Amino acid sequence: MEKICEYLKCEPNDLYEWKPAKDTQNVETHPLKALRRDGNATRYNELIRNIPLDKIHQAETLLAELQSANNGAKKRDLESRFSSSSR
Repeated sequence: MEKICEYLKCEPNDLYEWKPAKDTQNVETHPLKALRRDGNATRYNELIRNIPLDKIHQAETLLAELQSANNGAKKRDLESRFSSSSR
């Protein structure tokens, strides 16, 4: 599992999905709850699959920009936490 996730740069929850049976009791406390996906994951996959090939580069660029902005926000948050804790 470790090697697969390392190679794919993912987590085990990215590889598995749990869809509870209709008669499953206590879904919210079930041990497999972490493997349950909301409708967004399916919708995102569908959106990506339907991007025309000539627009894939634009989508990739936009996602990279969003990721970069998110990484920058995380870095600023960590820096502010560090600077406030060292005072």
